[in-house]
Amino acid sequence: MDKPKISIIVAGIRNYNWVKLYESIQKSTSDSFEVIFVGPQDVPVELKSYLNIKYIRDLGSPTRCAQLGATLCEGEFLAWAADDGIVCPNIFDSIMQCFRDMEDKYGLTEKNVVVTKYTEGSGEGMEYDYYYKLNRAFPKSPYVNDDWWIFNSAIFYRSYFDKLGGWDCRFATPTCSHGDLAIRTQRDEANVYMLDKSFIHCEHLKDTDGDHAPIHCSQAYYDMPLYEKIHNDPNNINRINIPLDNWKNAPPIWSLRFEITPQGIQFRQNITILKNKED
Repeated sequence: MDKPKISIIVAGIRNYNWVKLYESIQKSTSDSFEVIFVGPQDVPVELKSYLNIKYIRDLGSPTRCAQLGATLCEGEFLAWAADDGIVCPNIFDSIMQCFRDMEDKYGLTEKNVVVTKYTEGSGEGMEYDYYYKLNRAFPKSPYVNDDWWIFNSAIFYRSYFDKLGGWDCRFATPTCSHGDLAIRTQRDEANVYMLDKSFIHCEHLKDTDGDHAPIHCSQAYYDMPLYEKIHNDPNNINRINIPLDNWKNAPPIWSLRFEITPQGIQFRQNITILKNKED
């Protein structure tokens, strides 16, 4: 089988949504693609026969799982999707046209990156442009340009993603790891184009609703403070590339999501956050 054009990483626990997500990806592109699922749950039986699916079982944080998935990507382009979402029809075809347009403007360079909008919950649709700016979505930093975009949805040349080192797995949750990648990419003076279309529509769980508690607590008490610490430090203004294998430094079992019991490793039922006042 020839190598795919596009690699899509899905790090998640909702394998009951994976068939629907895969089918939406099929409708999103006329190019060849592969999907790399990473998480504690097995691939549904309906997908097991597909040759363009890879799977890694891992009980680490979502960022560690995504970074592991990146190590298996073989496509020319790399993207990611949330497993509570549905990818929009024909969106990858629109993205590929953006890359062709960027080649006309900037030349054939791996430092062309396309970012897109997205929709969540039962809202009316896409937000205004300013909604997708880093210094609006994250704690404002004097070392982050007000014009820089967030990368909740972004498509890279895989070679460039690898050079940047992907996500910093000190961040457990996707939001902050995507924000950190966005800063390093735009600090590297990549050509970033915002496509005024939605890549994916996701469910929206608030705070500790449903299975969202580990994400909410990690982001609020650990990841956002780490983001502020890193990106308000003038010693980090030249920080661009990180080791692609930094996932090895992240715990193999994410303690906010899983606990070790006499019956084995299980999903944690209750989450207690003890916030150190000195943090």
